[in-house]
Amino acid sequence: MSNVQSGEFKLEVVVVPVSDVDREKEFYGDLGWRLDADVARGEDFRLVQFTPLGSECSIQFGMGITSAEPGSGPEPVSGRPRHRSCA
Repeated sequence: MSNVQSGEFKLEVVVVPVSDVDREKEFYGDLGWRLDADVARGEDFRLVQFTPLGSECSIQFGMGITSAEPGSGPEPVSGRPRHRSCA
């Protein structure tokens, strides 16, 4: 049995496995989503994060951030209790 208590939680980030980072970056940029980050470290790591306008949930994709195969679907990775002041 888990010790997690029920309550309101907020989805903050969803990782989307992709095969072409630049193509996806262009796609989400063309949708008008806000580019929050495009960070590369060496040849094996790149993280791109977009947030849809008006949303508190972002998507992340890139190289070296997930072991999931491209096209396999998103992986929710972050959540925190929702506070009334953030609603």
